[in-house]
Amino acid sequence: MPPSNLKISFEWKAWLGWIFATLAGIELCVLCLYHVAFYAASNNLLFPIFGLATLSAAGTILGTSQWFWLRKHLNLGPSWVAATIGGWYLAMGVSYSLGALRDKLMGDPNSKMEAFFDTFFGLMILILFYWLLSILVSLPQWLLLRHHVQRSGWWVAIRPISWLGGWSLCYLAQYLKIIRFGFFEPDQIFGFHVPEIVGWSVFFLVFGLGFAAINGAAIVLLQSKPKTPLIEAP
Repeated sequence: MPPSNLKISFEWKAWLGWIFATLAGIELCVLCLYHVAFYAASNNLLFPIFGLATLSAAGTILGTSQWFWLRKHLNLGPSWVAATIGGWYLAMGVSYSLGALRDKLMGDPNSKMEAFFDTFFGLMILILFYWLLSILVSLPQWLLLRHHVQRSGWWVAIRPISWLGGWSLCYLAQYLKIIRFGFFEPDQIFGFHVPEIVGWSVFFLVFGLGFAAINGAAIVLLQSKPKTPLIEAP
């Protein structure tokens, strides 16, 4: 019989620290990408250039904010930033390739795609597609984590659930009328009209809370089982 005083410890402060680091990175990404998108639209930049610039900026910002947490809890160097950018490039490359294949097979996809995704099978394909992208984003990070923690595969497994948690929280916020969408953008917060940048900031703050809470629990549990002794960061 197991002892009655057996407890499963969880580092709540570390978990909150990860959430804060991730939210800070997401909000900085929103501010940065908003201005990048404005510059791209003003200068008629082509999508590949804009896409690479967007992923580079976002990956660097988010990866760096998370690395400040990781360097104190795992013996991980700045390579986490490169892994974050690499994961986004990988997902973008696969997405772009699948999109090109779809256009080749279906021609002009607009009318056909709308009807297709209204079906149950089409919805399942769409869900699997985003599930695949979330896994691809995580693969380079897993290649790093596998050298530092036990059972690192859980990081890849939990990431799609993190994205689902973030989008579910956004849906709940919209259902409760905390956030309301106008023409493809959140333009009302608690019923008040707000500037575009404020609307997107609040939207991704809600998303990031659900996203970071779930993968934060995973990374806290993983870092509690390191493969190598932790070297304290200076």
